[in-house]
Amino acid sequence: MSNKLLEQIGLTGEQARVYSCLVSSGTLQARKIASESMINRSLVYRILKQLIEFGLIIENSSPGSVSTFTALHPSKLHAIVKRKEDDLKIADQALHEAISSLGSQFNLTNGKPSVRFYEGLDGWKILHKDILHTKENIMLIRSPMDNNTNDLKLITGKNRAEMKAAGISIKLIVPIKNTPSSIDPKEDKHYLIERKRIPREDLNNPAQVVIYGNKVALTSFRNSMITTIIEDSDIATTFRMFFDVLWNKYPK
Repeated sequence: MSNKLLEQIGLTGEQARVYSCLVSSGTLQARKIASESMINRSLVYRILKQLIEFGLIIENSSPGSVSTFTALHPSKLHAIVKRKEDDLKIADQALHEAISSLGSQFNLTNGKPSVRFYEGLDGWKILHKDILHTKENIMLIRSPMDNNTNDLKLITGKNRAEMKAAGISIKLIVPIKNTPSSIDPKEDKHYLIERKRIPREDLNNPAQVVIYGNKVALTSFRNSMITTIIEDSDIATTFRMFFDVLWNKYPK
């Protein structure tokens, strides 16, 4: 087993050497592990304790005899990767909250709006996380160009379910051709969506608009997918006014 692979999974160099030693040599005493792995015995005991906590080895002990250690099957390494994934999710959420919170304070101190740009689907995902974190109902004006990406459709379905679970409702304006709606009203009700359809000749916007909290997000689709998030209460209020004009102009 390559120690380098074990390090990439998440073990330290010393942990990898001790685990590999036990996998290749079977059950051993700590002094033998120290000898074969060429690691100081006092450090080996510390590493053995860590590997036991990781669920990668077990200690065999009985009264009057010296403890030995045995490696468990390498499939147990899945748990380390899962723990790293969980830690990464926590760090990602903490990062997002820090940017949002400190960004708001920065804007207040400097008296100017915050503007962030993101490319591709990553921007779409960041926007969705920000909506969930803000926990504000949203106003959304779809773009006729947002149906061009299959990956986007998959993400949108997942996002819709997560917003529903968070209790976030959506007022949705959809530019359409003169065709009957294929959306089941029960589905909209389930996902807390209130929808209005506007003839495309009146609204053929190349960018999608999302208004939430004190932010406005615009995602353009014409050439490449770019999401711009603007944080400013006056700008958000202005976009809400524009949205309400469109909303009130057309029947349900």
